[in-house]
Amino acid sequence: MDEIKTTDAELLSVKQVAAVTGLSVTTIWRNSAKGTFPKPIKVCGSTRWPREAVHAVISGDAA
Repeated sequence: MDEIKTTDAELLSVKQVAAVTGLSVTTIWRNSAKGTFPKPIKVCGSTRWPREAVHAVISGDAA
């Protein structure tokens, strides 16, 4: 998987999550709603995923 560089305190946008995981944006949203992917957090009106939560899913350490 490609490493995405962020300056936003280790928070990833949905497009960055898609690039890192190889999933489509739609699949990320669907899986978040079903609870099989980490829920995003809101930061100043933007939706972001903590980098460590995404990497935990990739490595199989979390749902």
